[in-house]
Amino acid sequence: MSYSFEELVRDLYNGHEFHFKYLGKEYSISHNSRGTYLSEFNGDYQSLTDHIELLQKGMIDGKHLKDIWNDVEVTIIF
Repeated sequence: MSYSFEELVRDLYNGHEFHFKYLGKEYSISHNSRGTYLSEFNGDYQSLTDHIELLQKGMIDGKHLKDIWNDVEVTIIF
């Protein structure tokens, strides 16, 4: 699924959650009452205060989401 970083930003602001693949690994972005989470399936996760902090500080393999997004394959948006 072709899905731009700008679309991600818009949909995060609207409360959507995501599953995606990057370099053969699966990740998710999810929310609950305590914050926003960037998680590797069956692996580590980052706990952030909200989607704004996720966009500023969320990282995979030492790279910000914006810098890797062209190489991400979004698999589910809900």
